[in-house]
Amino acid sequence: MSYRELIEKYKNHQLEEEEKLQVEADIERQDAISEYLTEKLEEELGADRESFAEDGESKNGKAKDTAQEKEFEAYVRKTIRRSFRKMGLAILAILLGVVLFIQFGLSPFVSQLYYNPGKEIEVTYDGGYSSTITNQMSRDLSIYSEVSLPGKKRDSVRVIPLGYGKYAITLNKTITYAGTRRYGIGGQITRGQMEIYDPDYLSQPFPNVFACYGLKEEEGLSYRKQMEKQKEKGEFTWYYSDLDFGREEVESLEDGKLYQAYVTLNKRMDFSEMNDLVKRMYTKGMTSSGEIWLGVCVSGENYYQRLVGYNYGLNSNDLVLTEEEKEKYPELSLAVIGEDGWMDWDATDKKQEDEKVMETHFVSMLRYIADHEDFLGMIGEASGEFAGKEGLAYSRMFYNSAIQYVEENGLTYYGAVCLADREGMLKMLEDEDILSVVALECE
Repeated sequence: MSYRELIEKYKNHQLEEEEKLQVEADIERQDAISEYLTEKLEEELGADRESFAEDGESKNGKAKDTAQEKEFEAYVRKTIRRSFRKMGLAILAILLGVVLFIQFGLSPFVSQLYYNPGKEIEVTYDGGYSSTITNQMSRDLSIYSEVSLPGKKRDSVRVIPLGYGKYAITLNKTITYAGTRRYGIGGQITRGQMEIYDPDYLSQPFPNVFACYGLKEEEGLSYRKQMEKQKEKGEFTWYYSDLDFGREEVESLEDGKLYQAYVTLNKRMDFSEMNDLVKRMYTKGMTSSGEIWLGVCVSGENYYQRLVGYNYGLNSNDLVLTEEEKEKYPELSLAVIGEDGWMDWDATDKKQEDEKVMETHFVSMLRYIADHEDFLGMIGEASGEFAGKEGLAYSRMFYNSAIQYVEENGLTYYGAVCLADREGMLKMLEDEDILSVVALECE
């Protein structure tokens, strides 16, 4: 955009605040330069006029006066032309500087004021290998989607900077299941505001896909018994009208097709109980998932429990962290890197059997999300979860209260999400620790 066009936009009040302030500063600078040059020219002309007057008094004759006046007039014209040439060069230099600043200086400055999804993250491994591995949003989205978007984890974001705090982004799907299409989701970020062209991606499933939704914890009473009591009162809030209808829906599913299964436990389970159930789900052919998302309780009541959890199984939690971040968020990455710079899969998988490690891991993920306000605010508004500073403050309060609950009570679970076919889900319904299954189409 030329400076003339910039001035036109300024006159028509079409500039953004940063550009408007810059143009006003240029105008003020130009006024000061013009005033200075005018005063200097007047001083030079006054001195020259006095010199010619003194010279004219020492000479007689009308012809001489006329010659002196013509000579003075020519001198004035020459001085004015010289002054305007200097002024023109000065203005040209100023305009060139302004254009170069707008082109190359203003954009990076504006971009620094907002969330930068393409910020590169470089780490040094124990083996001495050093390389830029990922960008900021790839890591942020990897953690957020694992915690809050069961079955939708994405850990790769392609970022193209467009200038002035604007970026084109693609949320890449690095792994696919059930024959679903592997596709990227496009979008853009403009000065901390994100727009995703598939807004459903950021949406959580309805919380009543878990049958414990709306139930209160009652001592010695299983969820099944509570649901039976709730149905008698006509207060049923589950995805299906009752457990029998839920089974009928599973039985009616297409054979051989994989679905995303939302599994509700018959009671809250501790870490050991949940691990036993997960192993049983694998060994008895209930699931085809490489990963199973485990729903973690973060409040004392199941009543309207918010969906948060972590992935168990094929560990894709290989995060790029600096030494400072490893200290601040212990076990955030479960990856164990060997001296050769490659992941030690056996040692990494073994961590998932350690309750203390997994509790620390889950708490670190919650704390990481709560600490990164720029990302949390951006994705919260894009998903419709909340809006504004009040919504961000509420969301951070939720994550901090969840951290406090887990630290005080340890890991307990209410459900799981995995891939399963009709046969696998019917096997789940035969397990005494599983209350219900809701089957949704795979993403």
